[in-house]
Formats: sequence, C-alpha cells, structure tokens
Amino acid sequence: MSGVVLPTTLFDVRDAVCRWFGGAYDPETRSYRDPQVRNLGAVRRARPKREDDADYFLGAPAYGALMGSQMWVHIDAGTEKRLAVAGPYGLKEVTSAVVLHVFLRSYAEFAEDAQDAFYELQEAILARLREDPALGSGGFENGGFDIGEHDTGGIRWAMAPAETSEEMTTGYLFVEFSARYFKEG
Repeated sequence: MSGVVLPTTLFDVRDAVCRWFGGAYDPETRSYRDPQVRNLGAVRRARPKREDDADYFLGAPAYGALMGSQMWVHIDAGTEKRLAVAGPYGLKEVTSAVVLHVFLRSYAEFAEDAQDAFYELQEAILARLREDPALGSGGFENGGFDIGEHDTGGIRWAMAPAETSEEMTTGYLFVEFSARYFKEG
C-alpha cells in the first residue's frame, strides 16, 4: 500500500472534526474557539464542567445576535474489520460513529425567530460537512479519514423542539455520521 500513511486514531478523528468546525485548538480553555460556521460558538471534545454564555456567542456581534450555540464532538461507537494484505500483514478498517451535540441558545423576543435560527444553523452545519468528505484530514490515503464515501447510512440529524424559560429559548441539535479510517493490524 505504497503512499498510504498510517495510523489514524480515534483521537485524530475527533480532533479533526473539532478543528473542521471550531478552528485551532486552544489548550488553555481546552476548546476550539475560531468557529467555522456562523452562529456556532465554542467547539469542545467533551461537556464542560461550567457553561459560560460567552462560549455560545463566540464571534457573534457584541449586541443583537439572534442566537448562539456550542458543540461537543463525541465518538459514540465503532466497528473494526480486518483486511488481509500480503500474508500475515493486514489493516483494520475502522468505522466510528461521530456525534455532534449542538446546544442552542437565543434571547430573541419571539421563540419562533429562535427556532428558525436554530434550523438555519442546522443547515449551515450540514453544508460545512458537505464541503469536504475528509473534513480537512486529507482522506485515509493521507493518514486521515473520510465520511460519506462508503456505506454508512449518510448523515443523520434530529432537532428537539425549542423550549423557553425566563426570556431565553433553548434547543438541541443532534448530528451523526460515520468516519472511516484504517489502522495497521
């Protein structure tokens, strides 16, 4: 398999997805703080111990943003299958279920406006996923991974109904897709 760079790991996939949506990693805050999608705030590898409203509105105008959000990237499940190559050598094809947990927040006067903005963000996240089937990783040929180029069920999403409390409208968006990569073994 000349030209193929191995191995990719689950950690590499998670980091690449985080960078695809959140830009460069900030070790001080343990988050990705350069959102690549409008109305997306901080991107994280796990649920934070403390939620800061500023993380939702990162990069938004100082006043009047219709909504903000933050995303947590989680590898939910996976499968491995061995591919024999030249006798005792082999590769493992790994397929990991990647879940984007997107928490939504709006202080808009009307909940309907907030819900519309939530759906606009959902469309923008799906558009970002469609921009590059390797999400900037270079594909498995270059030590990365791909999404949507194999039989994985595509991209699945679900939007929870908006809820209101004390003049804030909140929501939750679930986006799931599979990432495929190869490891020696």
